[in-house]
Amino acid sequence: MNTDTPSRMNTDTVIYNWSCSSFSGYGIVGLNFTLNWDGCALTAMPDSTATLDAADPRAPRLNQRLEQSRALREKLARGGPRVTVSGPVFFGLGNRLERLPMFNGAMLTGTPSVAFPALENAAEVEACAERLKIYPLFVAASRWNQDLLRSLGAPTVLCHQGYDPALFNPAVRRRRSRRDGRFAVFSGGKAEHRKGQDLVLEAFSIFAERHDDAVLVAAWSSPFPQFARSFDGKNRIGGPPEKPDGSPDFAAWAQRYGIDPKQFALVPPLPNWLMPRVLSEVDAAVFPNRIEGCTNLVAMECLACGIPTILAAGHGHDDLIAEGYGIGFDPPPPNPFWRGSEVEPIVAALCDIYDGRAAAGPPLGEKWAWPARVAELTAILHGFG
Repeated sequence: MNTDTPSRMNTDTVIYNWSCSSFSGYGIVGLNFTLNWDGCALTAMPDSTATLDAADPRAPRLNQRLEQSRALREKLARGGPRVTVSGPVFFGLGNRLERLPMFNGAMLTGTPSVAFPALENAAEVEACAERLKIYPLFVAASRWNQDLLRSLGAPTVLCHQGYDPALFNPAVRRRRSRRDGRFAVFSGGKAEHRKGQDLVLEAFSIFAERHDDAVLVAAWSSPFPQFARSFDGKNRIGGPPEKPDGSPDFAAWAQRYGIDPKQFALVPPLPNWLMPRVLSEVDAAVFPNRIEGCTNLVAMECLACGIPTILAAGHGHDDLIAEGYGIGFDPPPPNPFWRGSEVEPIVAALCDIYDGRAAAGPPLGEKWAWPARVAELTAILHGFG
């Protein structure tokens, strides 16, 4: 038996088992691991869609890490059906707590294997609780997730996700160039029932009747268009109709809510580094998410830019609201099938911003930025080791 004092865990190189991307939530988490880890954070998955502006001084680092990730995958692919590495591996988990195999079907294990979940359905997590035993450590991205995991006996620490201060900061709003005089309301995130884009449309349709200079700026495209079907049968309008190619027709969906086409602007799929150009043009942001397991990356980006941001209280949003960020409101009841009262808190908040009665408040602090988040996560690993 080795009785030596345990050495500090080597975190020079860590691996994460999801793709590095500029177009999805987990992907952006991986991108910021890669950019900010003091050493190497490499992805075990292929099909990276992570990019930065060519003029971004961090672009060479990203490209180098992606090339190192490719070499890592080639090495791992030669390891057989089960591969154990000597450093930490982060595993992204959903409600069923399933560990995805690597690109070649092999199962990867770290030393240690660290669960990095985003959980939204407590009942589903509880039903799969036996799978919690696989991991010696869970890193929760919200207090709600931390409490859920601890209630099921999982060893859990809290480390919030972050925002990229090089991209999202108060200078974004100072670069405003729009001159049409319209009041732009931003809604972002994957189109999904739990994220509440139907509530955005209900609220904005009422707000737009009172303010014909308003425009809804919708950034709802994602690599997972199938989740738009989750609205079907759950509200008075249903989900977005489909285009001939099967993708959601968000403009037609907005019209079904009575929104004039001139008051709806759909943002095309953009890499994360281009989103500041969109946010520089908006006057308010709204996130009436029914459930948000983490703190909501898109909402954090809006808050970091100093945009007045409306947040539904409950779940992951509470961690932001508790520290004085955003304009919180009690969420509407589930499955609203009528128009009006269930979204009036959102309408009232938009009116307050429009009339100058509600200000943005302080921008999101540096402790929420990815460099600080990654440093805290590194300290957690050292403490665990």
